[in-house]
Amino acid sequence: MRPGRGPKFGQHLAKPSTAATEAETEVALLALGNTKMPNLLATMQPYLGHSNTKVRAAAIWGLRNDPSEEAENLLIDMLDPVFSVDPGTVVG
Repeated sequence: MRPGRGPKFGQHLAKPSTAATEAETEVALLALGNTKMPNLLATMQPYLGHSNTKVRAAAIWGLRNDPSEEAENLLIDMLDPVFSVDPGTVVG
């Protein structure tokens, strides 16, 4: 196990705001997203506007598995505003 990744680090998964560094926050958000738990939006949303791009990207990436329509709409809204994407549209 890498240093700093013991049981105490697991606490950050339940509440990423307890992470000591932005790197730990990033890892916690990615791990939460990988759990594929529904309703992660409330946990991830505060990080979607974070000043650190890696933390912001981890929150966005973490929401990819949230099946809620609200999460899907939020992710679509965060896409480049130059492009328009309708939910359910297949782009290929």
